[in-house]
Amino acid sequence: MAGVSAMNIENPILTRLDRIEAQTSELLVQTLPRMPPLYACLLGLTVFTVVDYTLKTRDIPVLSAAYEQLTDYIGNQAASLGVAMSDLIGHVDRTAPPITAKNAIRGLDSLQTCRLRVALLRRESSGNYAHTGNWAGYIGGYQFGAAALNTVGLIRRDALMNAPKRVRQGLPPEHINFLKDDSNWTSGNYAYFLQTPALQDAAFIRLANTNVVAGFRSRALNQGNQERIAGYVAAAHLKGSSAANSWYLRGKDDHDGNGTKASTYAQLGERAINQRTGLCGDKSLIGGLLDTFTR
Repeated sequence: MAGVSAMNIENPILTRLDRIEAQTSELLVQTLPRMPPLYACLLGLTVFTVVDYTLKTRDIPVLSAAYEQLTDYIGNQAASLGVAMSDLIGHVDRTAPPITAKNAIRGLDSLQTCRLRVALLRRESSGNYAHTGNWAGYIGGYQFGAAALNTVGLIRRDALMNAPKRVRQGLPPEHINFLKDDSNWTSGNYAYFLQTPALQDAAFIRLANTNVVAGFRSRALNQGNQERIAGYVAAAHLKGSSAANSWYLRGKDDHDGNGTKASTYAQLGERAINQRTGLCGDKSLIGGLLDTFTR
């Protein structure tokens, strides 16, 4: 009787084990063809992680810079798309504002434009329009390079495109030699630019307006936020609209060849439009207080 009882217990267990083994074999047959792609995905993810970490933490000539530009572009485009979806739902208009006055930046009035211009002039060259002391050969009060001068129409585009790569990158000695060649200018030349503050002021405003349009197109800017517009202009003046987009869309900072951060310029621009300078037709703080007490 004991043997019969043991068999009665053992048989269901063996039957269940056989069923589990059959189901396991069937599952293996179904999933086995899918394992190589899964392994390939895991291997690809591992390789990507290693390469991504290496390129971001090691300064590998050419590759690291190119990879950073690519990832920044993809990140900024993704952020712009996200803002665009949000704007669509919220019916937000990101149309770039018109220029309100002859010497004004889009979205800013003449006084704000002047204050921002003066702040950047002081930061770039201590107010010296004839400044040529930059190690890379950037010139003037606002430290223009060949690429920026091309953007505002003072350097021939075909000359810039046909120049050595180091010229487009703003690197010496090719960059400064390019600027000193009169044939590369659409009008005037190196010496005339340095001797003409009004031309430099106009070039700064023209470049700023180009960057503001780029900022609204990328959805990093919105109308009515003058501090953000001014900060964007300043950051773009340092490192271009791509770096300004990275800061204002994703909070990713960048820096120039001197180590100056885009965020530093952004903060400078945001503060500048609300600070009296005494050079823009606005009174200094002391002058304003004196006027108040003498009325």
